[in-house]
Amino acid sequence: MIIAGVDVVTSKLLQRRVARRNKIDERKSKEVSKLDLTFVNSNDLDKDKSSSSESKLDDLDREFVPAKSMKPPSETLAIPSTSQMRININKLALVCDRTGVSDRVAAMLSSAVLQDVGIITLEDQSKVIDRSKIRQARKNVRKAIQNIEIKSDIEGIYFDDGPKHLLGMIQRSRFLPQNILKIIDPVIERNAYLLICMLNDTKRYLRELALRRILKTRNGLTRERMREFIIPKINFEATTYNDLIDWQNCELSEPSILASISNDDLNQLIQTVPEMDLVKFPCHTQAVERHVKIVSEASLSVSGKESRDGYVMAKLQSRSEMPVFETKKEYK
Repeated sequence: MIIAGVDVVTSKLLQRRVARRNKIDERKSKEVSKLDLTFVNSNDLDKDKSSSSESKLDDLDREFVPAKSMKPPSETLAIPSTSQMRININKLALVCDRTGVSDRVAAMLSSAVLQDVGIITLEDQSKVIDRSKIRQARKNVRKAIQNIEIKSDIEGIYFDDGPKHLLGMIQRSRFLPQNILKIIDPVIERNAYLLICMLNDTKRYLRELALRRILKTRNGLTRERMREFIIPKINFEATTYNDLIDWQNCELSEPSILASISNDDLNQLIQTVPEMDLVKFPCHTQAVERHVKIVSEASLSVSGKESRDGYVMAKLQSRSEMPVFETKKEYK
């Protein structure tokens, strides 16, 4: 007969469970012993103070002294409850992701508040919130928010309208002095995304022209090294946005948003020229900077694509529910 080996993982798990129970029992016994000592000291003091008055009591008065009140607390004290806390704390988890506090800090603060309001007592500790409860609640909230379809767009100027705004900026800045134009013109040159704007234009010939230029760029792509980004020269005298650059004398590259479209599909689009519904990306707005900040905070707090997305969504959800909280009337 062969005796199987010891399951090391299960043995360690059982040992930790026994050690945890022993630690809880030890803490309970210490609390009871402290109360017994306090009771003994206070009882001796009461005896000294009432020694003279007790001699004046008759036998009838002594019969009404409640005997059970003289028992030490160890005989009447209820064992502190350590059952699991089943209360929903999704709102707390949402605020924790918004403020960026750790699970440990959130557990300490929430449990301290519950103790101050009298929900957590020495006899009843079932409502204590630990960090594992906070961690699980935050994970559940993130998953729930990710399943909600959010259709709101970021407010700002998008790439598909950028050249139109760029042309308006150029036309309105021509009256400035030359020393000012020397400063702002190089900045203006870095903000042209013409092909995306032409694909979203309402004019059919501009959409077709953009598609043909993208296909030509793909067919002529023979370089073996990484493309060097060169800012094209802007025609500051242009009257339409598609004339802002010299298409014949600049190196074109297709927008990365169309990289998943094959050449056959591109040829089909050239034949039909439908109105394109492209993904909208904001262009150089404060909203973009705010979202860069949120993504950076998410990368410092959690790891993994799904976790970061859930963290960002939870923070935005909390901000939408309660933009500010300075007074009681602003709480939602």
